[in-house]
Amino acid sequence: MKKKLILMGVAAALVTATLIGGSLAYFQATGQRVKQQINTKNLGIQFNEVGKDGLGKDIYTQIPNGTVYVKEILPGAEIQKEVCITNTQNTDLYTRITISKYWGSFKGSEFIKDGNKIAEKIKIPAVQDKDNSGDKARWILQKEDNEQMVLYYTKPLAPGENSKIFMDLIQISQDLQNDYADLGVELKMQADAVQILVGQDAIMSEWGVLATIDDQGYITKIEE
Repeated sequence: MKKKLILMGVAAALVTATLIGGSLAYFQATGQRVKQQINTKNLGIQFNEVGKDGLGKDIYTQIPNGTVYVKEILPGAEIQKEVCITNTQNTDLYTRITISKYWGSFKGSEFIKDGNKIAEKIKIPAVQDKDNSGDKARWILQKEDNEQMVLYYTKPLAPGENSKIFMDLIQISQDLQNDYADLGVELKMQADAVQILVGQDAIMSEWGVLATIDDQGYITKIEE
């Protein structure tokens, strides 16, 4: 009964937030615009590959459907790929991303997954934050297994703002056997988000984790 009352209280908080002109919503995206289920505003996240132009300035190129493909795989290969997300709409949000790793083969433009191959042989090293300015914006790796990793961005992402990169390298295991020959890799990235209004309750309700949020709105800890 106590648990039921707590959940009812969270639901009431979410409804109240929408009634006072806020708009608290949860959505999933794979690089496409997704309309809120609560009101007329839109939330949007776009996955971008980060590169440099001829003057050394960052340029951002959208990754279609939040999916990265690597077609030619060699044992021990290291593929440079810097990826961030961008808040493409008009509302501040908290976000998490889930990266799923697959082996498979290409049939024309179609990728055919091979569930018998070991996804652990595809590695995405944690990005080392070299920013010594005291900026608290970073990615928290909350969960990782052989096939999937889940990361939370600590900073409320403002409209039009780019996150820090969450991936800069794809590593292929050195000990690939012959049955991996001619296979490729798919990384499927999904973004989920809630608005920052009553953010702790929204995160608990939608993602089932307890977020510790400081007085500046930064997430400092994620606990299950």
